[in-house]
Amino acid sequence: MTENCPSMNAKPGEVAAWFERCVNLLRPITRDRSHPEHDEACVLAAQYSADAIAARKPAARNGAGR
Repeated sequence: MTENCPSMNAKPGEVAAWFERCVNLLRPITRDRSHPEHDEACVLAAQYSADAIAARKPAARNGAGR
């Protein structure tokens, strides 16, 4: 998932969108409890989701995204 990741100087919204995309890519595995990597994917998706929320917070404080 490092492919097409945002640059180090990307805007918070770009970073958040990348993390959200990662969560979406993991969705087929996280929905399939029989998948051998289900538990690991759930942990990773939760981390990515939290990172997306955290990346959006600075933008929201500065009035961006409105």
